[in-house]
Amino acid sequence: MFLPPADVHYAFHYAKGIRDVFSGLLLVAFAGLGYDRPLAWVTLLGALIPGVDLAVVLAQPTASLAFELPHMIAIGLLLGLAASLFTTSATPAGVQQPAQLSRHAA
Repeated sequence: MFLPPADVHYAFHYAKGIRDVFSGLLLVAFAGLGYDRPLAWVTLLGALIPGVDLAVVLAQPTASLAFELPHMIAIGLLLGLAASLFTTSATPAGVQQPAQLSRHAA
């Protein structure tokens, strides 16, 4: 099994938790700054995380729909959000676009 020994005291959960916190902070930062295209790429590539998690679950002899479903839902939500962000090109009225990043100082 892929779970740590009982005497490790949730080391696996801490490792998974920091991954989730980092991903969440990155999404919040891009969304708050209005960087739709980078946010779309992060969500698209972020779908790999529940995809690999799903593969790990499916490899287990105890795999069941109850264990698989949360990962499938996460994949669907991330891919849907990424598609929405990639296809949204218009800026709503009153929303200022973030300044373009350049290599040269102004």
